[in-house]
Amino acid sequence: MKVLWMVLIAFTLSFSDEIQRVDDMLQDISKLRADYQKSQNKIAQLEEIIQKQKQFSAKKIAPKPKVKTITKEIFFSKCEAPNPFPKLMMKEDNKIYSFKASAFRANKSASIYSGLNGDVIKQWEKNTSFTSDTRTDSMIKITGYFVNRAWTASTKDMWIKAQDATKR
Repeated sequence: MKVLWMVLIAFTLSFSDEIQRVDDMLQDISKLRADYQKSQNKIAQLEEIIQKQKQFSAKKIAPKPKVKTITKEIFFSKCEAPNPFPKLMMKEDNKIYSFKASAFRANKSASIYSGLNGDVIKQWEKNTSFTSDTRTDSMIKITGYFVNRAWTASTKDMWIKAQDATKR
């Protein structure tokens, strides 16, 4: 019987560390459960606060501004004098005319413009040939020009003064 008691005591002493470890784990688990429950309660409280703020902002109505009405009688008098401004009309030199395409030649060294009121983009030599089918009283639109006797279509808007060109 002594041997049995000795084996039982030895067995208990050898597994006592294991029992202590299981007890520590149970305490840790209990602490984690308590912390988890606290965090769940905090989350529920925050969600409740957010819902209340949403309801409050939805119910919140901006105060209507007070409008002060001013009444004043306004009298309009009819103008008996004639209109001092003439009717607006297009300038004659900007009237655009179309005609059958024709060949032209620069009768002197001439400036080429980017539009009717545009900037100078090129300088052409005397006798440079070009074609056109559009003009105003003071400008001719260049629709194509000749390079080494080969006609090339104009890719840009180009104009020449009518006084600098002669019809061929």
